[in-house]
Formats: sequence, structure tokens, C-alpha cells
Amino acid sequence: MWKPDENEKQRLFDLYEECPLTVDRLPHTKEFDLLHEKLGKEISKNELFRVLANLRKRKELPKKPR
Repeated sequence: MWKPDENEKQRLFDLYEECPLTVDRLPHTKEFDLLHEKLGKEISKNELFRVLANLRKRKELPKKPR
């Protein structure tokens, strides 16, 4: 499984902040596809979602209004 380093985490945080949806609402949306594409990593969408969910659980992702 992909474990982002600090630079990759910051890039992921920046991309996540641009996205209007919360982690729970991201899967199977065009916003998630765009986030995955912009990240530019050779990882699956499943891996990306798991990383985002884990970062959220550890309260590392920026909070968004629901």
C-alpha cells in the first residue's frame, strides 16, 4: 500500500482542499477521478481512497463543512 511522504501528503492536502466533497462522498465521482489524475501517482483509486480515509481518521486532513 502507498504511504505518502511529507511532500506527497502536502500535495494531497492541497488537492483535497480544492475538492468540494468530503472523503465519504468522493468515491465514484468525477471530482475523485480528477483528484486521482492530478495527484499523478501510479496508485489505484482504491489505494488513494484508503489513504484519504486513514488521514481523515487520524485527523490530519483539513475539516470541511458537510
